[in-house]
Amino acid sequence: MKNCQIFFWLILGIITYLSAGCAPIYDTEYAMTAPTTSKGKDCIAQCEISKRQCFDWEKKKKAYCELKVELSCDDEEQTMTYQPKAINRRCESYYRHCYQTCGGTVTSQKVCVFGCS
Repeated sequence: MKNCQIFFWLILGIITYLSAGCAPIYDTEYAMTAPTTSKGKDCIAQCEISKRQCFDWEKKKKAYCELKVELSCDDEEQTMTYQPKAINRRCESYYRHCYQTCGGTVTSQKVCVFGCS
């Protein structure tokens, strides 16, 4: 009887795990409205420069990490993997904050991108 219970809970766990993989996946989209003043527009131009610098810096860090891995770094250093989605989120988040600081408005909306019904 005990083996039956273990088997039941194992099957239930597998079914739960597989059904969770079918849940919809959402992403956030942003709409931006620029400020109307020339000072605000100049400020946003600086934000865009900073965003490009952020991405350039991250590309340099990625190249450095790849070189270190290629040169047989130890396991601890190899766990510091380059994660482009996290980098994009960080640079884009900074840009949105800068944009709002300049007087622009940023609105967000959750959008289903996979498994939508």
